[in-house]
Amino acid sequence: MQTTAAVRDYLTGETTGMVALLEQLVAIETPSDVAQAQRPALDLLERSLAALDYRTLRLPARGRYGGHLYARPDRKTRSTAGRRWQLLLGHCDTVWPLGTLGRMPLTRDGDVLRGPGVYDMKAGLVEIVYALKALRALDLAPEVEPLVFINSDE
Repeated sequence: MQTTAAVRDYLTGETTGMVALLEQLVAIETPSDVAQAQRPALDLLERSLAALDYRTLRLPARGRYGGHLYARPDRKTRSTAGRRWQLLLGHCDTVWPLGTLGRMPLTRDGDVLRGPGVYDMKAGLVEIVYALKALRALDLAPEVEPLVFINSDE
């Protein structure tokens, strides 16, 4: 329970940063079928993961999609030899067309944020980043090493 409380306390202290990252992601409209619109969201996520010493690799997508982001711990900064892996998977696109933010802007009502992509799946992407931040900040070594894969078409 001490670890659980430590993680909860850490993440509670990071609420402002979590909300800021979510607001940045939602402000980037990412319709599934507009590849160039998805790239800035992948760029933001790539920078967030690289700041956690994750090596990133951008992979092209077929057709009209914006590509994918793969990230794994940088072996130069952490030993991962003999460790099992767990995939953290998410997508950065939304079903909302370009211009939706003009009609349905990001809003905040107390502790609730609403806007295109907040619930599916941009908040989940923020959770991935901040779960990894918590592991690092608290010097926790999970039994499995987290790998991240973010695709641009759910």
